[in-house]
Amino acid sequence: MTNKNRVVLIALLLALSSASSFPFEASGQTAQQATASQRPIELADSLAWKRIASPTVSHDGQWFAHKLTPNEGDSELVLRRISDGKEWRFAVGEAQGFGGGPAIFGGGGSPEIAFSDDSKWFAFTISPTFKEGKRLKKERKPLQNKVAIVNLATEKKIEFEKVKRFSFSGENASWIVLHKYGAESTTPATPAAPPASASGASTPAPDKAIGSDLILHELSTGNELNVGNVADYAFTKRGDWLAWTIDANEKSGNGVQARNMASGAVLPLDSDKALYKGLNWTEKGDGLAAVKGVEDKGYEDKLYSVVAVSGFASGAPTKVSYDPHRAGSEDKSFPAGLTVSPNRPPTWTEDLSAVLFGVHEVKKKKPGAQREAPKDGEARPDVASMKKPEDEPEKPDLVLWHWQDKRLQSQQQVEESRDKNFSYLCIYHIADKKFIRLADDDLRNVNAAPKQKFAIGYDNRDYEPLGNLDGRRYQDIYVVDLKTGTRKPAVKKNRWSFGPSPDGTHFLYYDNGHFFAYEMASGKSYNVTEKVPSVFWDQED
Repeated sequence: MTNKNRVVLIALLLALSSASSFPFEASGQTAQQATASQRPIELADSLAWKRIASPTVSHDGQWFAHKLTPNEGDSELVLRRISDGKEWRFAVGEAQGFGGGPAIFGGGGSPEIAFSDDSKWFAFTISPTFKEGKRLKKERKPLQNKVAIVNLATEKKIEFEKVKRFSFSGENASWIVLHKYGAESTTPATPAAPPASASGASTPAPDKAIGSDLILHELSTGNELNVGNVADYAFTKRGDWLAWTIDANEKSGNGVQARNMASGAVLPLDSDKALYKGLNWTEKGDGLAAVKGVEDKGYEDKLYSVVAVSGFASGAPTKVSYDPHRAGSEDKSFPAGLTVSPNRPPTWTEDLSAVLFGVHEVKKKKPGAQREAPKDGEARPDVASMKKPEDEPEKPDLVLWHWQDKRLQSQQQVEESRDKNFSYLCIYHIADKKFIRLADDDLRNVNAAPKQKFAIGYDNRDYEPLGNLDGRRYQDIYVVDLKTGTRKPAVKKNRWSFGPSPDGTHFLYYDNGHFFAYEMASGKSYNVTEKVPSVFWDQED
C-alpha cells in the first residue's frame, strides 16, 4: 500500500468516525447513552442522519475534504489538514446530488470539490440554502451556485457569484477557470407562427445560444481574463492548452478556439455558422477533436461532421475535417440515413493517424412538415385559431409492450435515455481518407481497446430475453481490427468479461472456474490461473 493510499484510508476512517455520532448529537444523546437505553430509531433520528459525500484527497496526500449531507437540508463541507488534524468547516447549501465521481483533468476528485495539482489551492461549489431554494422555486427564479477558492497556505477564501462549473488548469496549476451562468431572460417570449421561406417550407426556430462568460482567474496574482459566449471548455492534462467552443446569438463567430497558457496566444481552430459539441483532448494533449452540426432543410435534426486538430506541440496546429454530407463530395461508404453523433465525443487514436466517433440515425422531414407560404394578399394563419378546442376529448396515452420484446417494458423505460443517445462506433483513417464502420445492428456494442489497434465487440442477442428474466447475462465476444474493420469471433456464451489490458493486446474473461487472457492478434486464450493453488468462485454460494 502506497503512502497516499494509507492517507486516504486513514482520512476516510476519521471522517466516518466523526460522522457516526451525528444522529445522537442531534437528539442530545451520546452513543453510549443511546446504547444503554436501547431506544428504537425513530423518524427524527433518520432525518438527523448525515452521510459523507464527495471524499477528495489532495495530490500530495496532506489534505482531505468531504461533505456532510443530510437527507434534507443544508450540507457542510469539511476540510482537514492531515498533519495536525486541524479542520475548517464551510456551509455549502442544499446538496444537489450524492457527489463523488471520477477524477477529471484540472483537479482531483469530484467536480464540485477539487484540489489544484500542486496542492496549494482548494475550490468547492456553494449551492443555495434549503430555504433560499424553496423561495426561488416559488418565485420561479433560477437556482444558481457560486464557487469558493481557498489558499491553503494563508487560509484566505474568496467567492465568485453565479458560477456553474469550475476547473483547475491541470498539472500547470496556475489558473482556475470559472464558467458563469448565461444572462437571465427578463420577459417571456411571445409565441408566433414560424415564418415561411420563399420555397414554401416553414423555417425552424433558431437554436437558442447557450454560450456564457468564461473567467480565467490567475491564482497567484488574481488577474482575470473574460472570454464571452463559451458553451464548453477543456484543459489538457498538463494544463498547457485550454480549448473552448463558442455558441453566440445568430451563430456569430461560432467555432473552436484554443489558448496557449504559456504565451497567452489564442488560436481560432475552426469557425462556422454551426453548433460545436464534444470537445475532447488526447491524454498527451497533442490532439483535440469535436463535432460540428449544421442545419439541413431535408432533415429534422442537424447533420454533423468531425473536426480534429493536431500539432499543438509545434505551436502551429493543423486541422482535419471529415464531413460525409459535404455537397459534391459525399462519402459513398458512409451509411445512408445516418450522421455523426453529437452524443459521443470524437477521439484521436494514440498515434494521431485516425479519429474514432459515433454515428446515429437522422430523421428526414416529413412532407407534412412543410406548408405553402401565403400568396400575395392572403392572410397568414392565426396561431391562436390553430389551438386545440377546449371541448376536444384527450387522446389516451398508452404504453404498449409486446411479449416478444427482448426487454421488459419497465427496462425499456429506464434505458430510454441511453437508447436515444446510442451511436455506432466508427473510425476515419486520415492518410487513407477511409471511413470504416466498426459497429452495426449485428454487433452494436463495440469499444476500442487502448493503443487503438483492436476493438472488442459484445453481442447478446441470442441470450438477452432469458438473461433479462433470470439475471444470467451471456454474450458472444468479438475482436475487431481497427485498420480493416474485420471482426472475428473470440469467445462464445461468456458471462464475465473484464475488459482489455493496458497495452491493448489482450482482454480478460472468466470461464468455468478460471481466468483467461485472450491474445487478440493471434486469437489464442491462455489460462492464467490454471497453476494457482486456489479456487476462484464462492464455495459457500
